[in-house]
Amino acid sequence: YDGKIVGTFGIAAYFSFQWNKPYTSGLGGMAITSDRNLAMKIESICQKELLYPSRKQEMMLGVQLAVYRALVYPETTAIIQNVFRWLTSKGLLIGSSSIAEFTPAMTDDFFQGMSVLQARTGLQQLHKIEANIAHRRKMKRIYDELLAERDWPLMEIPECVDPVLVRYPVRVADKNLALATAAKHLVELGSWFECPLHPIETPMGKYDYQTGDCPEVENASRQVVNLPMHPRANVRTAERSVEFIARIGLAR
Repeated sequence: YDGKIVGTFGIAAYFSFQWNKPYTSGLGGMAITSDRNLAMKIESICQKELLYPSRKQEMMLGVQLAVYRALVYPETTAIIQNVFRWLTSKGLLIGSSSIAEFTPAMTDDFFQGMSVLQARTGLQQLHKIEANIAHRRKMKRIYDELLAERDWPLMEIPECVDPVLVRYPVRVADKNLALATAAKHLVELGSWFECPLHPIETPMGKYDYQTGDCPEVENASRQVVNLPMHPRANVRTAERSVEFIARIGLAR
């Protein structure tokens, strides 16, 4: 934004490394700061309180990473996600988040450090980050062209902004129908944001949010779905995705 890289606007920032992010180590994230005193405080807290994954957790994450690399493609994402959620509910896999995390209270095992496997995976991905960024810019251009051919409105991005998109957002006439039928059409469709305080399971009242507080956000939550832009998405992925949402129709 305005020539500044995301994460450098203030003295501190944090990043998520979860599965659906442009840069992922599976779970967790990273905090950074340009303030030396704050950095020393963060380091002190980490030394005193940081927990490390157990051998079992590291093994489970390793299996998840292997399955992700082998099986997760735009055509299979919806099916694999459903299997992952079921296995997570049975305690056989480590989920991206737990129900306890949706409430404004910190669980005992929240402050957990990165495993060696995750660190190794993250370093490998850093070497590919420029190619990843270039691919996402290319996918945005492809989606722009395909949607323009169908007279769909495109995102209006100010000149001072040069974003690299995580996913490509579009507004559809029937979000529930789109999400319910995407998998059988081999379309990788994202639902977020499902509500003003995503995900939908969040007890919004505990955060003093009342329905009607943010009507534009609530309307967007009812209409917006998102399309894949990750390195495994390609021109055919975009064509199939746009064909699908065109059948659902544009939100009015």
